Amino acid sequence: MKNRVLIRIAMIFIVITGSYLAYSCYEKSNAVPIYGEIPDANFKLY
Repeated sequence: MKNRVLIRIAMIFIVITGSYLAYSCYEKSNAVPIYGEIPDANFKLY
């Protein structure tokens, strides 16, 4: 039972990561909104 839950979480994580990478590769010219969603203090300082 536990293995099924772990596999499901891993599959969801892979799908989200894959879609995020595909979106970032598709929107290379418009990269500002992608970085805007990342809470990075160093990026906000600049």
